[in-house]
Amino acid sequence: MIYYITGSPHKFEAAESHMKDHSINIRQKVLSIMEIQSESIKEIAIDKAKKAFAIVKKPLFVNDSGWSIPTLNGFPGAFMAYMNKWLTADDFIALMKGKKNRETILEQVIVYIDGKQIKVFEHKTIGKILTKASKVKGRPVEMVSSFSDGKTSETELRAKGIRAFEEEAELWHKLANWLKK
Repeated sequence: MIYYITGSPHKFEAAESHMKDHSINIRQKVLSIMEIQSESIKEIAIDKAKKAFAIVKKPLFVNDSGWSIPTLNGFPGAFMAYMNKWLTADDFIALMKGKKNRETILEQVIVYIDGKQIKVFEHKTIGKILTKASKVKGRPVEMVSSFSDGKTSETELRAKGIRAFEEEAELWHKLANWLKK
């Protein structure tokens, strides 16, 4: 059994769905782990995996992500979780007022650890910040971002039962294929 350390039901459902595509069963484990402060998503994820393994002492993985908006000098980066608490979807729209480049980059990292090795998987997905927030409730940044068609927010896709951030499947497939070896 491999544990996925996350408190997010959405993250677990997405991972479980992708891993089932490869006949790999995972189990969710919720741990309260103090994250280090760093601009590096990879560094944060590796530290979190090591701390989780010290507690669980069984094979596990963690997943962390961050969003960078090039026209805002990479803001908010690894601090997206905080931004989703502090800013509304309309605040994100206001930050982009007058900006021609609406590109956003979703950087995702999965770190697997089993006591013998640490393996890091990384993926970047290019999207854009929409000009109008979704009316469907969700995390603020997902209400204003699109990684699919450039028009539909990730919150709206999830509400329709569509796996949001489908491009992230590549990251999960990398992990699954590596685990099968």
